[in-house]
Amino acid sequence: MRIAFLIWCSLILTLASAQSTIGIEFREEKMALTKNDSAFTAFVFTEVGPFSEGMAWVNAGTLYAYIDTTGHWITTYKFTEARDFKNGYAIVQVDSTNYGLITNKGEWAIEPDYREMREPVDGIVSVNLRGKWGLLNVEGNVIIDAELEEAPIIRSKVFIILKREKYGVVNSKNETVVPFRYDFISRNGELFLNDKRSLIGHP
Repeated sequence: MRIAFLIWCSLILTLASAQSTIGIEFREEKMALTKNDSAFTAFVFTEVGPFSEGMAWVNAGTLYAYIDTTGHWITTYKFTEARDFKNGYAIVQVDSTNYGLITNKGEWAIEPDYREMREPVDGIVSVNLRGKWGLLNVEGNVIIDAELEEAPIIRSKVFIILKREKYGVVNSKNETVVPFRYDFISRNGELFLNDKRSLIGHP
């Protein structure tokens, strides 16, 4: 079981937008979700995640599903891993191998075809396909093909990338805006070359 779940079990999450209190209640080692101290689901859950954007992942056996604060099921039990919703999307795993991205309606935004996946940043997702990294938008459109050795750093609509052991920066059209000549480029835009440090936009 997840440590985060055990911690959350000792807490009650107040949802100001719904003006109600969502909690959990135990019965014979199973849990139900409660609202204002009254159960609104059956006592079937073995794990319950924190509500994020009005939805939480739940487990009643070996697979995960998502439920909202009214007891409405966003998905059925079909994921081997489920993460919290952020900005309308959640990363999920199927068959204990591949990751994809679902919307807050439970629909696939990005099909589960990827070995690894990072949380979306400004609508952009880093994905790993057969050991190589690339970038997609949350509609599943390719921005950069999966041919990179490490996950790009997404920074203000540009992407810090490693190619042939040197770092550079490209834009959303995959056009080079900082040449690939640096030993490292940090998320904050610090450029490192031959033990010298500068900033993007400054010599």
